[in-house]
Amino acid sequence: TWRRAHPRAPFYLVGYSGGGGMATLIVAALPDDIAIDRLVLVAPAISPDYPLATAVLPHVREFVVNYSSERDLQVGWGTRTFGTLDRKNTVSAGALGFAFSDDRVLEYRWTTADAPFGHAGNHMAYLNRRWQAAKLLPALAPAITVPQLQARWVRTCEQPT
Repeated sequence: TWRRAHPRAPFYLVGYSGGGGMATLIVAALPDDIAIDRLVLVAPAISPDYPLATAVLPHVREFVVNYSSERDLQVGWGTRTFGTLDRKNTVSAGALGFAFSDDRVLEYRWTTADAPFGHAGNHMAYLNRRWQAAKLLPALAPAITVPQLQARWVRTCEQPT
C-alpha cells in the first residue's frame, strides 16, 4: 500500500541473518507491479541457489548487495544443520555468496582487510559500527551507483580508518 502511494520514493530493504532470508522471501512475494530500489542482505540465512534472477531481481530497481563470510558459523554450520529460510540444509549465501552472477548483484565477501574495521568474519562482527560505517552504510547512500560502491569498498580496504 505504501509503495503504491509513493512509487518514486526510495525504498531500501535491509535484512540481517534470518531477517536477510526473510527480506529475500518478502521481495520475491511482492506483486508483479511493485518494486523496491535496493535489497541489502547481511549474512542472509537463504540458500546460495535461491532463484534471485527470476524471483527477486524483477522486483529490484537498482541492485542487491550480499555481505558474506566463510567464517560465519551461524549461516554456515548453523544453516547446514538447522536449515535456511527457504528450507534447505546447506551452507547459506551468508557464508558463501550466491551461486548466481549478475551485474546488479554485488557480492561483498569478508577478507582479512575487514579486520581493522572490527570485523573478524564471525556473525556478530557485522554489528561493529566501524565496519558498518565503512562497508554497509555506503550501500544505503541514495545517489551511489554499483561502480561507485565497489570502488568505495576497495578504497576503504586500502586505507582503513
